[in-house]
Amino acid sequence: MPPFTCQILLVCSLCVMAAIDFRTYRLPNWFTLPLMGLGWIWHSVAGEGAGLAWSLTGTLISLLPLLWFHLRGKMGAGDVKLMGAVGAWLGGWTGLHVLVVSGLAGVLCDLGYRWRHSRSPRPSSLSNSDRLRGEHVETALTDPELRRRWIPFSIPIALGVLVLVLFPGLMREPPGRGPSAQAPLQENER
Repeated sequence: MPPFTCQILLVCSLCVMAAIDFRTYRLPNWFTLPLMGLGWIWHSVAGEGAGLAWSLTGTLISLLPLLWFHLRGKMGAGDVKLMGAVGAWLGGWTGLHVLVVSGLAGVLCDLGYRWRHSRSPRPSSLSNSDRLRGEHVETALTDPELRRRWIPFSIPIALGVLVLVLFPGLMREPPGRGPSAQAPLQENER
């Protein structure tokens, strides 16, 4: 993982992206793609960087699970690219942890929204969740009632990165890299 300063800059960038996404329901390419590219460059050039291959692998591992949702029309391409940028900076293993924490945060946001609006009278006979089911992102965002129901996934992504930066102990070691996988002591090290 990059040093703490880079992690904080990533969190700040993600918070800006979440604010843009919350306001416009769009993540502009002029922000997500350079953020991804800077992650690749930093890991290629910086002495503390893990290397370009590590960063590219992190990008692919982080965005591939979301690509399925995008291809089904359930998520915008900006969210996929933003998760790829997170992987470019933090690597694949941390990117998978961010996906898990972000998924949990997204579920909690959705449950909170449903609970908050469960007691309000519904203006139409068809509930928001029934109207949203089967809708593609682009279709849902053109309907003002459904748009208010849609939760931009950049917000849970930012929360996931923030949680893992503040509490790195929540992450598990990659398989094969735990204490039991360490090389045995050599004769001269004993």
